[in-house]
Amino acid sequence: MAIDQGEKNPTLLFTDDVLAAVDVLKIRYKGDQRVSLMLAAYFLLRLKADRGNFSDIFEDLAACIILLWKVPPRQRLHEADRLMKQFIMPVAEEAVMLLIDGEHPAPDFLGSISAVLDIARSIVPDSDPAYCQLQQYLALFHQFKFAAYGDSDDLDASIGFGREIIANSNSSTDLRAAARSNLAGTLLKRFEKFGEMQDLEEAINCGNLAISETSATHHERAGRLSNLANALATKYGRLGDVHDLEESILLLEQAVELLDDTHRDLPGRLSNLAGVKRRRYLDFGDRNDIDEAIILLRKAEALLQDGHRDKAMFQSNLGAALQIRFDHHEDDADLQEGIAFKRAAVARSSSESPQRISYTSNLADSLQARFELLHDAEDAEESLRLANTVVFSPLESTWFRCKAASRAAMFAAEHGFKDIAATMARTAVKLVAELSSGEVTIRSTQELLSRVSGLASDMAAVALQCNDAPAALSYFDQARTVRLNQVLSHRAELAQLEHALPERVSEFTELRRSLDSELPYFEVTYPVDPVVERRQSAAQWKSLLNEIRLHPDLKEFLNPPSAKDLCSGVGSDPVVIINTSRLRCDAVILQDRALSVVELPGLMQEAIDNAERWVTAVKDLDNEAITEILAWMWSAFAERIVRNLGIDQQDPEKSDGQRVWWIPTGPLTVLPIHAAAPLSHDGVRSLDLLDLVVSSYATTVSGLVKLKQQSEAEFRTERALVAGVTEVSSELDFLESLGLRPLPYARVEAESVASLYEAHPLLNEAAESDAFSSRLPAADLVHIACHGVIDLLDPSRSGILLYDRVLPASTLIEQDLRSLGLVFLSACETANFGRRLVDEAISVSTAFQVAGARNVIGTLWPISDGPGSEFATAYHRELMLLRSSDPGSAAVTLNKVVRVHRDRYPDSPWHWSGYIHFGV
Repeated sequence: MAIDQGEKNPTLLFTDDVLAAVDVLKIRYKGDQRVSLMLAAYFLLRLKADRGNFSDIFEDLAACIILLWKVPPRQRLHEADRLMKQFIMPVAEEAVMLLIDGEHPAPDFLGSISAVLDIARSIVPDSDPAYCQLQQYLALFHQFKFAAYGDSDDLDASIGFGREIIANSNSSTDLRAAARSNLAGTLLKRFEKFGEMQDLEEAINCGNLAISETSATHHERAGRLSNLANALATKYGRLGDVHDLEESILLLEQAVELLDDTHRDLPGRLSNLAGVKRRRYLDFGDRNDIDEAIILLRKAEALLQDGHRDKAMFQSNLGAALQIRFDHHEDDADLQEGIAFKRAAVARSSSESPQRISYTSNLADSLQARFELLHDAEDAEESLRLANTVVFSPLESTWFRCKAASRAAMFAAEHGFKDIAATMARTAVKLVAELSSGEVTIRSTQELLSRVSGLASDMAAVALQCNDAPAALSYFDQARTVRLNQVLSHRAELAQLEHALPERVSEFTELRRSLDSELPYFEVTYPVDPVVERRQSAAQWKSLLNEIRLHPDLKEFLNPPSAKDLCSGVGSDPVVIINTSRLRCDAVILQDRALSVVELPGLMQEAIDNAERWVTAVKDLDNEAITEILAWMWSAFAERIVRNLGIDQQDPEKSDGQRVWWIPTGPLTVLPIHAAAPLSHDGVRSLDLLDLVVSSYATTVSGLVKLKQQSEAEFRTERALVAGVTEVSSELDFLESLGLRPLPYARVEAESVASLYEAHPLLNEAAESDAFSSRLPAADLVHIACHGVIDLLDPSRSGILLYDRVLPASTLIEQDLRSLGLVFLSACETANFGRRLVDEAISVSTAFQVAGARNVIGTLWPISDGPGSEFATAYHRELMLLRSSDPGSAAVTLNKVVRVHRDRYPDSPWHWSGYIHFGV
């Protein structure tokens, strides 16, 4: 981060004579007010005469000023007041300069600076223009204090002072620009610590405004460009917009061009530029980028003296870049040199420095790589010791520690360190739960969870590698669909709280509502920073849960269920988790209170390849490729699972409509497992999964158990809500960009389905979002024919396009729809989980399910208007013919209709295999 000092205060000239006997006075009369005054004058004269050694006398000077300030105002000598008012700002400036130029500051030294700055705040009135400059010093002080010791309160304080400067009408344009730039850097640090997206957005806004207020020749322009570039690079890393990456590189190249080789800030700018080039190499693979990044980092590291505070950071960054080049180009020299630089970084950094943890993590990664190359057990053991330090450090962010724990668990499990693997896996899952503690908004929580994507499956695989199937089930269930399970748990267990502790219900619901809401954009008129206020609310939530659990009937309130509870909760029908991980792949089967494991060796890479092929095949309507992938699923895992379940593959009648719930993971989530089928031979079709079982899908076992517990009511269809949207409002201007066209069959479909239930359909204008949403809670059955809108990066924004707007999954999740027996979503991709948050399994279909709908039918990919209408109408006709009150009739009906369409269109699996059932 670039430190922006803004305007410089002119150093005041000291014209008093130096006292000849000062050393005697220091010894004999320490504590006397008049002597302290003379000593302060002496030290200030030293400051003028020998600025380079100011650090040697600062603590003595601070002690004199503090002693004088402690004297009651009425007893304080006039000379003392005059001296402090005259020199407090130069002293404050020099104190902050000590932080900028010095090494890791000791706590006592920071205490002296803090005391001087506090006295300055008391002396300088807020109406004085110098007060804004003092606030800048305070902002910088807390910024450096956080960097030194990692206390997030210092981040909050620095941000607060920066915002006050910007809001102060006495601030000059340049000071305001400096404050904006520093604020951008500090907000970015807080984002990296906690992950609140609003901090990142505000950082970019502040950075842009700082640049707009800075002339092309300003001496701090390079630093301000760099702070904005760092924020844009971080945004790219989180959201993936390549324009942010390219703009970041452009800004950093401009910053470097503004500085010559003697400029103190050049090493930092070179390191920043190297960082974004390294990121571009990882994402796009241009060898020139990683080579240039290493050249830049070598120059930055060489420019710094050995005693410089940032030397360790540049050495660690250089080591990381060398490691990346080794990973992709396998030059052993890069690996060995990278380890040497990383060791130097760890050795050089203070044991109290938060940065030391990231340096340690970098070194652990390289030692693992060298172990893979040379098989030296000492490298493996040292790597795991270092990883343990990282994982259990309170100085690092939760997501970073979580990621480190999962990596260590995978490495330890793969190489036989089973005890360490078990500990790390258990810790990683615990840390995942902390990511959703409410400290940041739902949107930001999703972004944090995307950083540890795949962790649930990986930690389950680690547990299976350690021969602990119950732990595998628990880890998978706790670390997957964290947000959806949280909503389900709060609703399911609220009744317990109402019964046992009714006096705490209001506090529980209000606090939860507060944590589930989005943040308002910060305004300086707010008495409290909403980001800080939210963290305080999260702490209150944690305290409330601890108090609730003191009640004898609520000891396990909102705690995750045990593996034993999960096994007993699913009943007699099997639930099959197909767990994919680079460590190992397995089918974990729960049935009749028992847990079994079917190993699926070699599945992971095949699953990745076939999932990629599937996406292309569906897009191109390549039914031949689709048929081949359905056959691959049958041979790769489906047939083995069917055999393990004891299902007779020769006589499907014996299975008698056997229900099976599938929980696919990773690349398998895009595939229609229920349609797995062997290839036909000589035109003769063999029995497939559709013939042998009635398939449903779930996101987690605990989610399914909770849904079953809430689904005791009969399946009813009396109060049907049917909507069809052929065309949308002309005020919606994004349709063309999404390639959405009118749906002429949507009206016909809605009218046909409505007639079956003797309902009046909401068509076009009548299907506005408010009208539709208001009718949802009272309905037994919902059918909607419209466009589905998918957001692959943020599936909570995916939704159904009603007449006036998109009704997103995030809104649906918050509704109470427990009266709904069935939702049929005749719309495109309503069961698509997106790309970045596959483990969270968020889609329009699962949103309805979490809201309380007992059965939801959605689609994995786009469906055609005409065939989709035909299928939907056929489904409802069959459902009406069945006239069953059994909640499972929704799944049974879907299975039957899919089989009918399969037999009718055997060469077009694209038309009928994409419909899936979630629910009971």
